[in-house]
Amino acid sequence: MSSLESWDRQIRLFAQYFLCHANLHSKAFSLLDVGCGTGAALREIKRQYPHASLFGCDLVMEHVEIARQMNGNHAHFYQAAIHEVSDRYDIIYVSNILEHLTDWRQALEGLLALCRRLYILVPYREVIKKAESDIPYVDHVASFDENSFDYLMGMEFSIEMRVIRTPFAWGHPLRRELYLRTKAFLKKELFDLQRELLVSVTNNNTSNLLPQHPFHRSSKAVKACFRAA
Repeated sequence: MSSLESWDRQIRLFAQYFLCHANLHSKAFSLLDVGCGTGAALREIKRQYPHASLFGCDLVMEHVEIARQMNGNHAHFYQAAIHEVSDRYDIIYVSNILEHLTDWRQALEGLLALCRRLYILVPYREVIKKAESDIPYVDHVASFDENSFDYLMGMEFSIEMRVIRTPFAWGHPLRRELYLRTKAFLKKELFDLQRELLVSVTNNNTSNLLPQHPFHRSSKAVKACFRAA
């Protein structure tokens, strides 16, 4: 499998796990995928919600061109950094982007002003290590847990979150877990399963036609995730 195919597969799998949990509007809605990469997430969303108007943006023009080639019939793609988004959407989806940003709070504030509901997917309780690259958006520089978004409490937002498993998105789950367990043992570190934090932030100051509950029931979501892989 080429690096492009592997990257596209990972984006697609993250989107599948997201869709297992997220309760999106069953009718027409607009959605932006920030940091869309190959656009595979929008291909998955379009499959389940064919009446949705879908958009993707990415910082790197080469990624935008790849997305247009691979998924241009599913969504409209354009170049923009997360801080440069200016159009309004019903939903904005940010998958595995915020961990690359030191100013992720400022980025969130900009996005929340442009949508009715923001879905965030980030690694859960990741241990941040020293940067290995000089390219600013490559390394992870921020870690997230259940308290990371408390600063939004008491404002005009409703926040719900779940810690979810996305096993195949990181490779084969059993081999991946064995590798991580062995690595932790050799380094005498505590082992923890690799998980993601899925957060929904709803703007209560907008006329919201989206479902009241941003997530499906947990039992329904878990069953769907088994089928997704």
